[in-house]
Amino acid sequence: MSKIEGYFKSFVEQHKLNHSVVACSGGVDSMVLLHLASKFIVKTEVVHINYQLRGDDSDKDQLFVQQEAEKRGIKVSFHKVDLRKQLDKEGGNLQEIARNIRYEILRSSFVENNSKVLFAHHADDQIETFFLNLARGGGMMGLSGMLQINEWKYRPLLNFTKAEIIEYAIEKGISWREDRSNEKLDYSRNKLRNVFLPEISALNPAFAADTLFLIERFQQSILLVQCDMKSFLDEFDKSSLLPFFIYDNWDEIHLMEFFRVYNLPAGLFKELKKLRKSSKGKKIELNNSQFKSIFKEEEGYYFSKLLPLRKWIIVKEVCNQLPIHFDLNSLYLDPDKIRGELTVREWEKGDRIKPAGIKGSKLISDILTDAKIPANKKKEQLVVTDHEKVIWCVGFSISRLALASSDSKIIKLTIEQLDD
Repeated sequence: MSKIEGYFKSFVEQHKLNHSVVACSGGVDSMVLLHLASKFIVKTEVVHINYQLRGDDSDKDQLFVQQEAEKRGIKVSFHKVDLRKQLDKEGGNLQEIARNIRYEILRSSFVENNSKVLFAHHADDQIETFFLNLARGGGMMGLSGMLQINEWKYRPLLNFTKAEIIEYAIEKGISWREDRSNEKLDYSRNKLRNVFLPEISALNPAFAADTLFLIERFQQSILLVQCDMKSFLDEFDKSSLLPFFIYDNWDEIHLMEFFRVYNLPAGLFKELKKLRKSSKGKKIELNNSQFKSIFKEEEGYYFSKLLPLRKWIIVKEVCNQLPIHFDLNSLYLDPDKIRGELTVREWEKGDRIKPAGIKGSKLISDILTDAKIPANKKKEQLVVTDHEKVIWCVGFSISRLALASSDSKIIKLTIEQLDD
């Protein structure tokens, strides 16, 4: 058994890879990965993405992958994407768009099949990624490169060089297709691969090994940060609060790890600094799958989650007399003082109520402020109105304009949330 086979077999056993999806382009790296997966994994499927960038060659790549998968009795799924058309429409970086599409498609395969997705990235890719991120001014997160296991993404060939992979393919008679576009110098990665890195390696034969050693050190530092943050992240999932005493003591690595875990944009780093200096109650609006905004509270940043739309109903009950003890979670009205239909909704800016027991009126916002309701919770406050006025700030204040008396008709009101 060769070195690559021995390592791959141990990798499969260690991580219990009984079902895998192989991302296969048809190049030597992915064809070696397909060969190994079909040999050592019980159930393997293939996903091929045709970006239609190279005309007839792209279609030939797809046909080749299909034939090679069928030889091994492996199910293959094809996805055709007009990448050039999408780039013309939306703009941006072609390789970045391609990567995002690739990950979106492969992540869907992972979700649908409940299987691990295998990528054919190798040590040369790791080195290229390191220098690309270095050139872009990437911090430690960027310089730590690709992890061998990152959530649903598995990279079992990451410890092997391109030369070792080609040697194994020739030894085993594995066919593959060459992508001639890799030789062009149109893209930064190709310039690194074909010009810069070979020249550096010629000057220092230990260059590749030294770079991989440095990447490993960065990855170990990141793992230490992740261990250090685990208990906080568990607590944050419950409270949604990032306390200032923690935020103020974080270095950039801890903050960027927090951003990574919750899929927050790097540009938010500067926005948080600005928010830290602003007054309580100020917020940042987000476009995120988990959070809709960040509020500055007294003790820290509160990350307001996207909540399902709540539906409330007013429950009415006719009563013969007023209770001995009142509370602010139920309301006793004189129906003759109600104008039109009663509705329940979240309060709005400018809403006022004429509270029982005091003269004049009061803004709902002032009532909530006086009650020391956190800014992030204020939006959820409910009010009950008729066609003319607010008659109830639920849980806090009742209007004197519609209250029942002992000698009037009496209706008891409560609020209930409808089940989804």
